[in-house]
Amino acid sequence: MPWHWHEDFELIFVQSGQVTLSIPADSLSLKENSLILVNSNILHRIQSIGISSFKSLVFSPLFISGSKQSVFAKKYIDPLVACYQFSCLLLKNETDSLTHLFVDAFAALMDEPEGFEFTIRDHLSQIMLAAYRAFNTSIEVREIEKDVDICRIKTMLGYIHNHYAENISLTDIAGSASIGQRECLRCFKRMLQVSPIQYLIKYRIMYGADLLMKSRNLGIAEIATLCGFDSPSNFSKLFKNFYSLTPRQFRKNGEKKN
Repeated sequence: MPWHWHEDFELIFVQSGQVTLSIPADSLSLKENSLILVNSNILHRIQSIGISSFKSLVFSPLFISGSKQSVFAKKYIDPLVACYQFSCLLLKNETDSLTHLFVDAFAALMDEPEGFEFTIRDHLSQIMLAAYRAFNTSIEVREIEKDVDICRIKTMLGYIHNHYAENISLTDIAGSASIGQRECLRCFKRMLQVSPIQYLIKYRIMYGADLLMKSRNLGIAEIATLCGFDSPSNFSKLFKNFYSLTPRQFRKNGEKKN
């Protein structure tokens, strides 16, 4: 899952294997049965370490609070969103009750039994209360300060995500945030530990892998063009460097699993 952010909370449960959750300038290794909560508007990504699987629930703060004027919003949710110390929180307790709450909520979402909306809201509310209790001694009422690097990187990532299929350059990426090329390089290095062009290539490759699985009517050459590569051979070479498989082998393996 590439670098992204949203106004919603995100709960991530590692079902098997191991994954790495990264936020700017930090990362956390998550093993099987780990449950982590990512705060609203936090830039993050998830990478698999070997073969693994995880489940994710993304939900609006309003799903818990009901409205911005409610006591739930003013007393619990809004202060938690604004808490400077809260980027992400590994949720664990002795009984694993929080993990069970997530698993049951996810199952209710998939199966949709009668009243499943109440079940999901109740279970997620209990998880959010546990998160609030983890930070309630350090929560301070304050205005959310905008970090310059965060604002810039979000703008540049947004530009890449919208224009990856085009012939964009370092100058274009830097220009989207109204900064020079050197500052663009420094910002990506500080926040994501990769260069802008490395990120662009990786994003194109990941999008290509998605197309290989979901759009089987498209040929390799068509997918290469849709992903912004100048030739199918260049796409195949870089794809193999990333996945250790050619695009054709990757697609065939996916067909076997299905």
